[in-house]
Amino acid sequence: MEIEIKHKIWIESNGELLMGRGHAELLQALLSDPSLTQAAKKVKISYSKAWKLMKLLNEKAEKPAVVMAPGGKQGGKTTVTPFGHKLLNHYWETHQKYLTFLTEEVNQSHPTDD
Repeated sequence: MEIEIKHKIWIESNGELLMGRGHAELLQALLSDPSLTQAAKKVKISYSKAWKLMKLLNEKAEKPAVVMAPGGKQGGKTTVTPFGHKLLNHYWETHQKYLTFLTEEVNQSHPTDD
């Protein structure tokens, strides 16, 4: 029997969603390519959803996580701020620690066929 535990990690601020996996994946994509359009394509979401995610993240965070410059013929640029880097690192570190914890728990308490 294969047992699998599912989980979701998100960060809240004042009881409201600040950042979840979608935010983290989009921020991660922006580190490779500062084009919000290209980052959205990379994580398979629409540009408008990506724009809303980053706008809401900036509004709810204590400091801006990204600086978004409008596009035009040469395209826009979305820069992850130092605070955005810290938030992203915190999310992935917490995610990894939680995943490690869950894996250890499953391995320790997995019922055997004995």
